[in-house]
Amino acid sequence: MTRQPMWGGPPGLPSCRGGLPHVAAPLFLALCLTTLGLSALAQQVIRTETRLVLVDAVVRDKKGNAVTGLAAADFRLWEDGKERPIASSSLEAAAPADQPQAQYLVFLFDGSGVSAASRVAAEKNARQDVANFAGAYASPARYMAVVNFNGDLAIAQNLTALADRVQRAAGDAAQVSERTAGAPADSGLRSVSGRPITAGASDNNSAAAAQVSGVEHSQSAAYAQQARYQHQEPHENAYGDSVLQKGFPILDAIGVLADSMAATRGRKSIVILSASVPSGDIPPAVQVAAAVRACNAANVAVYATNPDLKTLAEETGGRWIDNHKLVRELGEISDDQEKRYILSFTPVESPDGSCHSLRVRTNRPGLDVRARDAYCNAKPPDLLAGKVEGKALEMRAAAPSVGNAAASMTLSYFYSSPGIAVVNLAMEMDLANLKFTKQSGKQHAELNLVALANGPDGEVAGRFSEAVPLDFETAQEAEAFRKQPYRYEHQFDLPSGRYNLRVAFSSGEETFGKVEAPLTVDPWDGQHLALSGIALASESHYVSDLTSDLDPSLTEGRKRLVAKSVEVSASGANRFHRSAPCYAYLEIYDPPLAAPNPPTVALAMRIVDQATGEQKQAGTVPAATFIRPGNPVVPVLLNIPIAALSPGAYRLEVKASHSPGTDSVIRTVEFQVEE
Repeated sequence: MTRQPMWGGPPGLPSCRGGLPHVAAPLFLALCLTTLGLSALAQQVIRTETRLVLVDAVVRDKKGNAVTGLAAADFRLWEDGKERPIASSSLEAAAPADQPQAQYLVFLFDGSGVSAASRVAAEKNARQDVANFAGAYASPARYMAVVNFNGDLAIAQNLTALADRVQRAAGDAAQVSERTAGAPADSGLRSVSGRPITAGASDNNSAAAAQVSGVEHSQSAAYAQQARYQHQEPHENAYGDSVLQKGFPILDAIGVLADSMAATRGRKSIVILSASVPSGDIPPAVQVAAAVRACNAANVAVYATNPDLKTLAEETGGRWIDNHKLVRELGEISDDQEKRYILSFTPVESPDGSCHSLRVRTNRPGLDVRARDAYCNAKPPDLLAGKVEGKALEMRAAAPSVGNAAASMTLSYFYSSPGIAVVNLAMEMDLANLKFTKQSGKQHAELNLVALANGPDGEVAGRFSEAVPLDFETAQEAEAFRKQPYRYEHQFDLPSGRYNLRVAFSSGEETFGKVEAPLTVDPWDGQHLALSGIALASESHYVSDLTSDLDPSLTEGRKRLVAKSVEVSASGANRFHRSAPCYAYLEIYDPPLAAPNPPTVALAMRIVDQATGEQKQAGTVPAATFIRPGNPVVPVLLNIPIAALSPGAYRLEVKASHSPGTDSVIRTVEFQVEE
């Protein structure tokens, strides 16, 4: 499930927030015309009035100089061939100096089909140029990453504002060594489409990440999931190396990278530095179209040194760049990011997930405009709003009947900005009475859900709804599904406050259930020490991610619960067998950690018997191992030692403090231990 805003909020508050809602293809269908600062966000709630599409455009004159000073009236824009009025335009360079917009550059070294010796020679200068660029253009708002491709994607450095890390990753000759024979182990990194990426030599992929406060995990081979491109025939290029004659594997790799950055707000750029010489072959149209769609959907511009990729680059708002003038070209790419226009227009109503062509021009002669040529529509956060199914489910939710389907629910929250939190809802449902019907040769059912968050006065402060399709190939598979608890997870935003959250779900007349729980999101001013809620989990797996080091305020979509490259999924019941693992995920927020002389943060935890109040276990946690330099957000993953506990109800208490200073915060969560 994706993270989405809960529309609505307490009366009297403004109707917009600085972040943008998740879009299935995040070209940022904006619900606000302006981006709010963190101080303003503390008082914002989430309410939609008008949908806008934001389109980035770079304008240059005949000499290649960036053009500034244009207004909305100087642009024309077409959607699916029909001209649309431009609602607004703004120049990125006009943003306040103390509020620079984040910029993202991914350097993709493409050595596919080229021997290691040839790659080292071909990439030597390019790697040095990238390292020099990283040092010269470093800034707190410029995030850069290094990725290598030789049939498999490997992250050498995920997105970071620390230039020295980028320089080390770009200049590391070991990154172009021959690929190990056989299929690599699956790193766990997934794009939006579910395609895997292998782990490289980034800081988060070290052996030290193999254990996180007692959380042990292993990597399992995933040979079948890796694209091996075995259907392609080899031939020799100018280096005498064996390369692929049919298909362009790099196009699939670009799509995977674009997918993995889709949840990162703003315009992103991928710079493809190819070691191989142009083949002269025409990339398959289907592959090009898929890569263009992925990039445009994720708001990614492609710049490529390989002329074979020129069409892809131009259709994403990027261009071909000269490998022999790379230093200048990289500077101009940076200039593109810093001096781009952001245009907005109201899109035509269309089905969720549909994509539409775009064309942008200026009224002034002699100017060249580069912009992506498509955007994709978003899934609404309140799918059942105003529909018969949604209204009927709300009426049943308000009635005293509890229904015939049992369910449990857990709620945890994580601050996305001062005064605003991402609420993580996890449920387990008994769907034994779910009725399947045969549709298009498959067993089909649909589960409708409506969630309402009521404030202390009973007024609805927010809501979301969703229709979840359930499809299986055979009746036997559908029957096996009914016998197991169905796990559901959803994320949404709420301002700080006290709520009662009620979720109702149904599938026709056969299945109906509802569950409710209190939720308190404590206030946070963004200046002092704070703790998130606590999410308990029983499953973990290893991940590697381009965006894992980014501040949460820079990303949207589903928030992943990841610490030290280990991801967990919150339990929907907080019931754990003694012999099974139990993990606790939480986040520390301490603004002074971003300062030159950060404080020392300490964590302590204890387990208390709910029936007797007796302390069963207590200890401290080395919080320093989770701190990321310069980042005020500290994701923490703890191993909760429940094996020594007797069956019963317990409360976990976690306390954070820092020195110098006297600030301290405590969070608690209740759980059950079963034999």
